[in-house]
Amino acid sequence: MPEPVVGILVGSESDRERMQGAFDELDKPVFIRWQIPPERILLIGRVHRDRAHGLFEARDGNRRNRGREQEKELEYRVRAHRAETQESVAVEPTLRIPSLPARRVRRRRDLFRVGVPDPRARKRATLDVSRRARRASSILTTEKSVAELPAREPLKRVAKGLPSSWYRDPVHYTRELDVFWYGRWIAATRADEIPNAGDWRTIRVGTQSILLLRDASGKVRAFHNTCRHRGSLLCAEEAGRFERQRIVCPYHAWTYSLEGELVATPRRMPTPDFNPETFSLFEVAAQAWGGFVFVNLAGRDARPLAESLGSLPERFARYGFDTLCVGKRIVADVNANWKLLVENFSECFHCPPVHPELCRIVTAYRDAGAWGLHRDAGGAPVPESQREFKDGARTLTLDGTARLEPFAGLDEAERATLYVPALLPPNLFLNVHPDYVNAHMMFPTGPESVRIVYDWLFEPRSLPLAPGDLDHYVALWDLTNRQDARNCEWQQQGMRSREFRHGVYMPQEFDCDRFARWVRAALRRPRA
Repeated sequence: MPEPVVGILVGSESDRERMQGAFDELDKPVFIRWQIPPERILLIGRVHRDRAHGLFEARDGNRRNRGREQEKELEYRVRAHRAETQESVAVEPTLRIPSLPARRVRRRRDLFRVGVPDPRARKRATLDVSRRARRASSILTTEKSVAELPAREPLKRVAKGLPSSWYRDPVHYTRELDVFWYGRWIAATRADEIPNAGDWRTIRVGTQSILLLRDASGKVRAFHNTCRHRGSLLCAEEAGRFERQRIVCPYHAWTYSLEGELVATPRRMPTPDFNPETFSLFEVAAQAWGGFVFVNLAGRDARPLAESLGSLPERFARYGFDTLCVGKRIVADVNANWKLLVENFSECFHCPPVHPELCRIVTAYRDAGAWGLHRDAGGAPVPESQREFKDGARTLTLDGTARLEPFAGLDEAERATLYVPALLPPNLFLNVHPDYVNAHMMFPTGPESVRIVYDWLFEPRSLPLAPGDLDHYVALWDLTNRQDARNCEWQQQGMRSREFRHGVYMPQEFDCDRFARWVRAALRRPRA
């Protein structure tokens, strides 16, 4: 059994939440005791080897600041039986718990320290858990494992959710941007949105603005939307066209080719040390699959996109994703952490109370995600008495009727399969039907907010749809998406409770648990 990790901390309520989350991520058992005066928190613990134990006590103490009125703070003293068994653990980039045994605990700005008798002991190396996590990258092929989900199997026990602070803390959010969004493949746009040479679009992923374009050879490229001169945005709008096949900075008119090379610096006074070849745009890796353009901010260090797609290309090979075109787009800003949207997509425990319209067509969802999971006493599957879809339904619309023919390449089984959900974390959600696809591309905009691009994709032969037909296909998922967004926002607000530490996953929320384990693993594994 791994050694338990324990530490000592005094801090505010927000500090408490951050520490709790940081300790929750460690791949070791953690024993935590909270002693909570109204405005201060104590987290007590220690590392045990060979069954060493420690005695802890908290005492009130008085401290007088020079030139200020006396203020009271807690002074904690620790008596340890075996000092040689104690280790250090760092739990946040700027919050460390140095070596025990401790005589006093003091708060110095954003640094928590435990004093030790020997000043040289403070120089001992610490295990910086968060630094390891920031180096995490695509060594984890978890996208592949999520795409290739194992057989649907309910949880045997109630599972612990992620710490509530991970859904709102700005420091942790910054760390997740590095781990999940800046070093992985992110679905950015549809290829048919930049069909011709010179067409461009911009997207924002966290704090990063990315410029996507099609060059003269027809290749899709991506760059940081940043001029190499003094950092100005190159394109301030969402989309456009470079009519002269040149990217011109609006500030000082530095000019770049569609391949990102610096080709002109108007009105610049010459100097012998200036080399335009060293001022090309910062390149972002860009690859395509199924008509989706993916970007990876790791640039040349990015692993091939195929490694992240897993079985998705084979699974949807006959659907012709790469030929589909956007028939309708809705963009929504949702005030909820990105992980809540992923968890919401991963379970249908919420479907009966939240999505009655969806449950009328996908009748299996009336069983709150448990359809197909029932077992007899011997563990064998129990046949379901309820059909998976409404009788006579041909696709997912408000009444289940279809006004388009199924995709041309589908086999008989795929034509009869009305709904296949798929998730490629962190940001691509697919609702796949025989005659259209509803795709979501999600982009984090803050610790408690995202922007979601909802696309309805159709075969080119079906476009443009008559207004009534388009509404027919848009209505169900538009309603369902808005219901999901509303409930995720309510969940985000409720998780701000000081008492709420983490949620729990019920048996049919097994995919939420898989996602939570993926998040924890990615945050603690170092780069290969």
